[in-house]
Amino acid sequence: MKSLSDQKDYDVVVIGAGIVGSMIARELSRYEGRFALLEKESFSGFGVSKANPCMLHSPLMFPSGPLRIQLSFNASVRYKKLAKELDVGFREVDEIFVALDEAQLKKLETAKNWAEENHVSAGHEMITPDKLREIEPHVTPQTIGALYGEGLSGAIYATEWTFALTENAAQNGFHLYYDTPVTEIQKDNDGSFRLRTPGGSLKSRYIINAAGLFAEDIAHMVGDRDIHLILTKGVMAILDKSASHLLSDL
Repeated sequence: MKSLSDQKDYDVVVIGAGIVGSMIARELSRYEGRFALLEKESFSGFGVSKANPCMLHSPLMFPSGPLRIQLSFNASVRYKKLAKELDVGFREVDEIFVALDEAQLKKLETAKNWAEENHVSAGHEMITPDKLREIEPHVTPQTIGALYGEGLSGAIYATEWTFALTENAAQNGFHLYYDTPVTEIQKDNDGSFRLRTPGGSLKSRYIINAAGLFAEDIAHMVGDRDIHLILTKGVMAILDKSASHLLSDL
């Protein structure tokens, strides 16, 4: 970790050292330039990344736009390769979407057809309740079918990955600043940005906003009022080890 006084000007500053910001930092470090990563916590991955499901996104779950589809298609293959480069954990897992009624079954069939038509199908297939019970014997008897992809998804420990990614970026010359929240951003006459923090300020030609739950705040600092986070809640079941027999892959 560097002191803000060690460097004044950068080409690119990444704000946020979660899984997204850490990935960006590692990728940027392949190139020539003056790069920095600012993180308000004492370590990387201590925001949303430490508490997410750590499952890779599937195009079947998020058909929300061409870029997102492209980034999530065959993600497990790319993550598996990157895990070897970084020497971090990666677990290849199956993907199962269960239908409990005809409406849900129709949605799964539509998703499968959509993926095939848009050439982002990774090999998912519709399976019968009997086939599903062969794979997961304890599945609810109410199921009437499922969309199944064998080994087509993956699981990581996101915080571990952020450590490895930022360490690799630092080895390649990236400057890391922890305990450094951005409190204000001003645009100078030369088009560059001045970022103010409790520990001092720095300048950058470009800013990459990877601030997670605080991305809206950072966007507003540079005058972008079009970004509005809509926060929602979900339910995640974490099984005790005594219940691990209920899933065949645990």
